[in-house]
Amino acid sequence: AAAQRAVVAERTAALGETNERLDELKSEVERKGDAAGDTDPLVNIRAALAALREETMQLELSVGIIHQQLGRRQVARADRVRKKSARSRGSVDSRGTAGGASTANSNEALAESLSLDDEGSLGLESS
Repeated sequence: AAAQRAVVAERTAALGETNERLDELKSEVERKGDAAGDTDPLVNIRAALAALREETMQLELSVGIIHQQLGRRQVARADRVRKKSARSRGSVDSRGTAGGASTANSNEALAESLSLDDEGSLGLESS
């Protein structure tokens, strides 16, 4: 009878441990189920991606505007250099070309003062 009580006590203790483990597993499954059904993180990620796309578009627009302004300034600078060069060679008419100098020579001077950099952007050669 004492041996049977010991076996029953052991099995009762094992059953208690098993029930505790079962409760832990049920709680874990419930937590994971709640997390899987929670779409807040996904919504937040989508909103962040939309914000990044908008910011990227704004930055690309700003870069384009700045690039256009830079090109315009470089062309204006090249024109000033061409006019200065023409003045140093002789008189300058209303178009900024040297009197007696052909349009082809003026265009060559402009082409020499301009170059394309490694990225294909309009740049000025440093003289």
